[in-house]
Amino acid sequence: MVTIDGKKCTLEKEKYNRNFIGDLMSPIIIYICFGREIDYYQTLYSVLSLIKYSDYCELKDHKVIIYTDAPEFFTKFINPISFNIEISRLTAEDLFLYKGGNTFQQVFRVKLALILQTLKTYQRSVLYLDADTYVLKDFSHEIMIDSKESGMCAREGLVRKKKNNNNDLKILQSYPQYFSRSNDLFMFNAGLILIHRDNTSIS
Repeated sequence: MVTIDGKKCTLEKEKYNRNFIGDLMSPIIIYICFGREIDYYQTLYSVLSLIKYSDYCELKDHKVIIYTDAPEFFTKFINPISFNIEISRLTAEDLFLYKGGNTFQQVFRVKLALILQTLKTYQRSVLYLDADTYVLKDFSHEIMIDSKESGMCAREGLVRKKKNNNNDLKILQSYPQYFSRSNDLFMFNAGLILIHRDNTSIS
């Protein structure tokens, strides 16, 4: 179980059929933080809670990546080698590209771009955690998924019932291959995103 913004959050898995294709390695856990000092401290607290309250870092194949524009902040508090934590620097050029480059600049695009990059680079499933997420108890046994599963934090209701949802519905209708029933789609909290290594089609 993890907590986001003080609210308890259990992993919601979506399974599309019952043909299980197990993954041989545990997912890589990634964090993304840049720009504000408070986000650095929140991420640090989350990583420390992951180490203390879960068994994830005891797994032989575990790996944590922190994508940040301030790697020196984290190396003051964490020994990356001890816990197999990779601290990857984000440059201003990286962030400009991940936000959309010259086409547009959208900060939320950074999350999707780095999830996709991690999937392709490491060929392993990915568990993304928001900076303001902290771990309450072990969840390492819940994050092994097959290629027909994905996970997010919790359902937050139907998209069609959301106020001012015109833009959301317009986006969904632009991708009928993924969202053929937009009226029945649920919104999910994106503070936790779990994606199998085979599902790089999110691009």
